[in-house]
Amino acid sequence: MCSIGIVLNEMAKHEKALDSYNKSLEIRIRVLGHEHPLVADSFYNIASLHRKQGQHDLEAGCFRNAW
Repeated sequence: MCSIGIVLNEMAKHEKALDSYNKSLEIRIRVLGHEHPLVADSFYNIASLHRKQGQHDLEAGCFRNAW
């Protein structure tokens, strides 16, 4: 899911990328737990997408969750 989101993000299909990132995040939290590094990676990908779209308030929240 995460890799698909990265590709969609690079293709400027931001809504679809965000959907893919969120699905990946949900799965990772459910399977690995909130403290796992791959969960932080998912939050980072979502934050980067928000940054690319100029949504800095959402970006900051995702970066806080990643740490």
